[in-house]
Amino acid sequence: MRNLYFLQPSADPHYLDITFRFTPRKPGKQVIQLPIWRPGRYQAQNFAKNIPVLQAFSGGAPIAIHKIASSTWELMAEEPVEIRYSYYANQPDAGGSVIETDLIYINFINCLLYVKGRENERCEIHIQKPDGWKSVCTFKNGGKYRELVDSPYIAAPAIFQHKWKCNGVKFAIDVVGSRQALTKKLTDAYEKFTQTQLDWMGHFPVKEYHYMLWVCPSPYYHGVEHTKSTMMV
Repeated sequence: MRNLYFLQPSADPHYLDITFRFTPRKPGKQVIQLPIWRPGRYQAQNFAKNIPVLQAFSGGAPIAIHKIASSTWELMAEEPVEIRYSYYANQPDAGGSVIETDLIYINFINCLLYVKGRENERCEIHIQKPDGWKSVCTFKNGGKYRELVDSPYIAAPAIFQHKWKCNGVKFAIDVVGSRQALTKKLTDAYEKFTQTQLDWMGHFPVKEYHYMLWVCPSPYYHGVEHTKSTMMV
């Protein structure tokens, strides 16, 4: 059993349209939750404020869904459920989500609902982006929800990359916003500190790791570490 997510930029500026599909384990009350945490910030977050409307359907017909807490909803269902909503994505930092005409940047922890108690279930995500755009995300469909929400996604007309191997691990620098930022000085520095850390630690917990860099139009500095990537603005 896999939970399914379908995402696409909305016709409304900065909004992301999201469809969440799941099958109840047993008929009756289903508690739907939006995370209130995110990697790198150990305090409650109110992401739900960015969801103006939320609708639920089962068997092709609308069903009642009620908000019972700031980030929690409740519904009754026996058959597969589809929840449709839009998320206002206009937080341009490493832990937020941003939808622009030339950028899709999503921290799934901000905006993906889950059924409470089922955070370790496997899931699939499908994101609609303009033809020809490039994207980077370390999550592979079939992974667990907890892995998905620890894997930021970025898409743009161009992503400039530098790849190499270190101690058997694949590494990449993914730059959005400026080809000029991907200099030899930068790539040499990344390769050097990566080598130093892996030599010191003696092993690395994942087989592939990405340094994701968003060079934004105005000066801004922020970063968030993840299991398989680090996002830096």
